[in-house]
Amino acid sequence: IIEGHISVRANLGDGAHSLQLPGHRVDIGQWVLVSLGRHDNTFTLRLEQGGGSREVQAQLGSRREILVHPASLMVGNRPNAGDSSDFQGEISILLSKVFAGT
Repeated sequence: IIEGHISVRANLGDGAHSLQLPGHRVDIGQWVLVSLGRHDNTFTLRLEQGGGSREVQAQLGSRREILVHPASLMVGNRPNAGDSSDFQGEISILLSKVFAGT
């Protein structure tokens, strides 16, 4: 969450690329359902059930393979955010497919 907007940043081996859902602001104390889908290098970011301005899709880079090292995965914040972080809340995600390679 950057400046109240849901975003994702990915590096598929050709540099970091980001995708942001600009149409809806997420405020402190507000519970939301966020989903991220990926097929090759196409990412889909959805707020609640998606659709219209609650969904954005883009190709992030030109490569398609993602290699995830557990130490490099960050959810809910950004590097070196410190005390001025925008994210406050709880995140529950299933990572078994990412680490199992399926």
